[in-house]
Amino acid sequence: SLAIGLMILAACPGGTTSNAFSFMARGDVSLSISLTAVSALLAFISTPLIIIVGLSLFSDANIQVALLFFGYIEKHFIGYYFAGI
Repeated sequence: SLAIGLMILAACPGGTTSNAFSFMARGDVSLSISLTAVSALLAFISTPLIIIVGLSLFSDANIQVALLFFGYIEKHFIGYYFAGI
């Protein structure tokens, strides 16, 4: 269960803390902001997939739970962004 938890934690996109650290270290802040935005956009697909892979590798749990989670996220995304169409 620790390995599954670490997989879920690793699958979550980085927040604005990385941008603050880049600013304090006098790094390329615009690159940091761009990568944060890209990872947040890709998290919609990558997070459920990494959870499915983590469950299949490190647990005997039913993968149906992860598939239900992915379906819920997908319906929420479609319902939120395409409700007015």
